[in-house]
Amino acid sequence: LDIYYGGHSPKTDYTYLHDQAYIEDNIGGFPTYITREKAYIYGLKPDIDSTAIAVIILADALKRYPKMIKKEVMNAIPLGLSYLYSRDLNRDGLLEQDANEDWAVGAFREWIVTYSNIMYLIALEKGLDLFITIGEKDNLEDLQEKMPKVIDGLLNRLWMNNYIVNGIDRYGKYDPTYSLDTALIALSETVNRDEKITIHFKTLYKKLKLNELLTTFYPPNYNEYVLETREYTSLNSGAWIRYNILYAYGLSKLGYISEAAKLTGNLVQYRGYRWINPLDPRLNEKGDTLINSCLIQLVIKEIKKKLEVGPASTG
Repeated sequence: LDIYYGGHSPKTDYTYLHDQAYIEDNIGGFPTYITREKAYIYGLKPDIDSTAIAVIILADALKRYPKMIKKEVMNAIPLGLSYLYSRDLNRDGLLEQDANEDWAVGAFREWIVTYSNIMYLIALEKGLDLFITIGEKDNLEDLQEKMPKVIDGLLNRLWMNNYIVNGIDRYGKYDPTYSLDTALIALSETVNRDEKITIHFKTLYKKLKLNELLTTFYPPNYNEYVLETREYTSLNSGAWIRYNILYAYGLSKLGYISEAAKLTGNLVQYRGYRWINPLDPRLNEKGDTLINSCLIQLVIKEIKKKLEVGPASTG
């Protein structure tokens, strides 16, 4: 499989590079996407979120179907976790990245990105759960050591008044904006009952009351590159359907049943779109129908489950 990397990195002048030695230097990392014969990595290094998502999916699959999983797949989980550990460049417990090394290409988020660290935490949880279940003790110590540091970073270092910020740059400056993808923190079994997560979701919900869907960043992330090229407007004025569904799922996980049901009901009509522009429907981009439909079913299932317990309120 040929590896191409750096196509969305300012450090490569947005040009893909090809070097087979790259694999040896990044063992355990997963690519952004794969075609039949080629693997592409948007940034300089394999994405934290792509790798974390792969670990999450593989750990879930191995726990559910242990007899069906090959040894090579099992080995990919500790290798993926080891790669993620290596991205803690300053050993402060949170992972660091270069620009455009997450799904929001064009936002140029770098260094400590909250969303990426949320995915990292969930990967640690899934790995810990799996290794305890199958009696794999060799990897437990690393997981148990690293999880408290990530949790502390998310709930304390990245907390500002009534929301979790977008991140911290390499100079220690906080990005005071907040982003929709941080809603995935509700999927973390170790922190989703913390009061700060509830407050964060309520902050996001205030924006939802102003519009029928949530856009990606608050306030919009109009950096110089975006202003100059007029690209990546989908990350600002656009509403990404997948992340709106995941926000609805987070609402349902936290017990906000009526709010989750209302948002999900509105999202059904958009399940055939990757993102929409509420101001100009001509810019809407079709796609992701299957994954959006599956996620909507996941929200509905969670809502039905929570109805047996009783709803909360966003106030």
